[in-house]
Amino acid sequence: MALRQAPATERSWLTGAVGEEMVAATLDAQCRDGVTVMHDRARPRSRANIDHLVIAPTGVWVVDTKRYPGRRVRVRRPLFGEARLTIDGRDRTKLVQGLSSQMADVAAVVGQALPAAPVHGAFCFVDAHLPLLGVPTIDGHLLLHRRSLVRHLNADGPLSSTDARSLTDTLAAAFPPTRGQRQSWPATGRHA
Repeated sequence: MALRQAPATERSWLTGAVGEEMVAATLDAQCRDGVTVMHDRARPRSRANIDHLVIAPTGVWVVDTKRYPGRRVRVRRPLFGEARLTIDGRDRTKLVQGLSSQMADVAAVVGQALPAAPVHGAFCFVDAHLPLLGVPTIDGHLLLHRRSLVRHLNADGPLSSTDARSLTDTLAAAFPPTRGQRQSWPATGRHA
């Protein structure tokens, strides 16, 4: 009842926060050893945050969580012009610009520390309907469900464990936890 009475912006924020918690719980539980997950990281000189920053054998992943219960997510590729991200038919391409901006910040830090390390961007959609076949992409960013995201993060890749540890320390310093987030990783794995 309290959720129904809250203003639309507050309801939207709460829906998104629940989605971020769901993705965080999935990543913490299902990512293999050697995958470091950092949640809710602050961006320098910005009020925006990075939902999930992951260092995996496949590279560094910037993951933006979106929760659109029951909505259809599609990438429209017109004959002329650029691809558009639509959610229930409404143009939401602006979300792509946000993830690209986050990736640029992360890529700048990674480029200074380990230029050969790949940096990937992904949207993780919670409770939304993605196409059943293939993995849709827009501007190089993958559109995934939680289970599919975990498969990508747990895959083998070019990043050695030594390079991953070094990048973890560098990225943790460059993108500190937002207020209220824990500062260290539990002993059983490298998650924050």
